[in-house]
Amino acid sequence: MEWAALQELEKMVGKLTFTALKLSPGVERRDSLILIGSFRNRIAAMKRVRVRGSAHRIQLQEKSLATASPSPGLACFGEAHSRR
Repeated sequence: MEWAALQELEKMVGKLTFTALKLSPGVERRDSLILIGSFRNRIAAMKRVRVRGSAHRIQLQEKSLATASPSPGLACFGEAHSRR
């Protein structure tokens, strides 16, 4: 799910919470707030997964760049240069 969609869902959670708080105190209000809270938790979990996935991809890219062998042209230049 895209980050913008998650942001939109968070806005909806805010509106739902505001609406649920208008209900008179009781079981229906409590149950609504509990359900909205679980929805908020799921959105937060999806955001964490997305952030971790992005961070993991960046780490993999950095690792592959760090372990990449130099290009053959540069390696030959290094050997020829060191013989002088």
